[in-house]
Formats: sequence, C-alpha cells, structure tokens
Amino acid sequence: MPTNFLEFCRSQLAHIRPVSRHVTGEHTQADQMHPLVLAYVGDALYELFVRLTALGHETKVRHLHRMVTGLVKASTQAGILKNIEHQLTEEEQTAAKRGRNAKTGHTPKNATVVDYRLATGFEALLGYLFFTGNDDRLTEILNLAVSEGERIIKSSDK
Repeated sequence: MPTNFLEFCRSQLAHIRPVSRHVTGEHTQADQMHPLVLAYVGDALYELFVRLTALGHETKVRHLHRMVTGLVKASTQAGILKNIEHQLTEEEQTAAKRGRNAKTGHTPKNATVVDYRLATGFEALLGYLFFTGNDDRLTEILNLAVSEGERIIKSSDK
C-alpha cells in the first residue's frame, strides 16, 4: 500500500471530530483508543489493501470477489494472526490481545467465537499501526498477511 495513500487516509480522518484527537500518530493516543475502534479501522484498511492487491492478480470480478472474501474472512484472519504472532513486537502483541479480548456484544454468524476474536485482534493490530503512524510496519504486516492468507487458503483447498 503506497505511503501516500495512508497519508491521504490520515488527512481525511483529521476532519472527523470524534477521531481527530487520535490521528496525531502518537503512541499514547493509539494505546488509549478503544480496541474495537482500532479493529473497525483495521478491517477497512485490510479489506481495501486486499482488494487493491487482488486487482494485480485477476481481472474477472467473480474471481476477484472469491479471492478477496477468502482472505478477509475471520478464519483466515485468525490463522494469519496465529502465524505471524511470533514476528510482532511486544506493543503489537498487546494491541492484538486488546482487540482479541474486546467484548463485541454479538455472536459471529460464519465463524467460531475463537476465530472471530482472533480476527478482531488482527484488525485491531492493523488499526493500531495506522494510528501510530508506523506506515512502513503497517505495509510490511499487510504484505505478510496477504502472503500468509494465500498460503492458508491453498493449504485448506487440499
């Protein structure tokens, strides 16, 4: 994901009153954000990143949709987090755990509770990295996540 895209997203968020106080890129502010807010933003970032990445592989919308949904579903995101957890810093692990342990208030339809919580942790990690302004690390994790996700999907197809 191009850094200028992330800068554009951040500049647009600065115009939204409830969020603008968190958009300065300071650790302490990202640490203070509710983990479900981090997950909400992380979910949007990941889905857009996956969609843009998929465009480089496929041109038929039907195939694009299948590829994207496979990578963004909770079970795949849960597997991604499990597989990359050892590569995360202590702060990143804490952000993921905060997301994983957050009470969402509903039961997932198409995932186990465990997978849903892990996926929320993964999304919170991405949101955390976005709000800390660590674009290089966010891009690294997003690329790693897509690679891991593709590997998970291939192994489940066997």
